[in-house]
This record gives sequence, structure tokens and C-alpha cells, in this order.
Amino acid sequence: MPINLTNDVLVGTPFRDKTAEYMRRVFRWDGPTSYPTGGEVINLLNTFGLGRIMFINPEAAYNGTDIRIARYNFTTQKMQWFDLAGAEIANGTNLSAYTFRAEALGR
Repeated sequence: MPINLTNDVLVGTPFRDKTAEYMRRVFRWDGPTSYPTGGEVINLLNTFGLGRIMFINPEAAYNGTDIRIARYNFTTQKMQWFDLAGAEIANGTNLSAYTFRAEALGR
């Protein structure tokens, strides 16, 4: 499969950042006490100090026993949580014992 060397957010823009205009945020994310269907709303400016997220790379969320997968949905600007089978976590599930570290790039 060929590699696509374009930025998914800015179609046609090379993936390289020669201008160093992106800001990097490294953070820890704790799961919600009651997960909302469709994901947790993220206010980009208040949460990260960024107006636009170009990339978020979360590690697996772990509670000491089980693993969950978090994924940032660029369309809805929400952090979604999934089980290892790929199904979204059910509405109202307590994920407060789960935590993950991630890196965000944006402007």
C-alpha cells in the first residue's frame, strides 16, 4: 500500500513542518465518571490552549487490570473510548479509574 504524505486536516499540505509553527502539548487524561455516548466534548482552546488540533497520539488507557483505547474524533472534536474489540464504551460507564498519556500538536 502506498504512503500518503499529506496532512489529513489541511488537504494537499505536506506533512513536514519546516516553519515550526505547531505547538506541542503532552498531557495525562483521566477517564470520566460517566462516559457520554459519542465521546467527551473537548474545548480545544481551554483544554490545550490551541484553536486547532492537527494530531493527538494517545497511548492505551489502563486501570491496573484492563485496557481501553481512546481516540480523538476530529469531526466531532470529542475523545471517544473503545474496548479492545473496537466497540464504543456504553453510555454512563464509569471510566474514572482509567488514565492515559498523550501528545497533541496544533496551533
